[in-house]
Amino acid sequence: MFYDFKVNLMKKSTITNDLFQKVDTFIIGKAIDCDIQPSTFEIIKKTFGEDVNSIFIMFCDDDINLNSIIEFNSQLYKIDKKLDWIEYKIYSLVGHK
Repeated sequence: MFYDFKVNLMKKSTITNDLFQKVDTFIIGKAIDCDIQPSTFEIIKKTFGEDVNSIFIMFCDDDINLNSIIEFNSQLYKIDKKLDWIEYKIYSLVGHK
């Protein structure tokens, strides 16, 4: 499959700030080649067989765990659903707060 984009798989880290509070932050991990397409309710229902509030669908060869956080276009997204296909994987991306 031809991939047009790179996304960063983020790693969660906990730091202590100047007020001695524990704060969760993300650091850039592995870069992943992928293709990302905008999604609609109909596409998600057809692809995953259920209702998902997905913003994008991502296609890639890498096996990424559910609930992992990726960075795409300077925004963070969570992997909500995953579908193994013959030669690649299909992921549903939802916005991460």
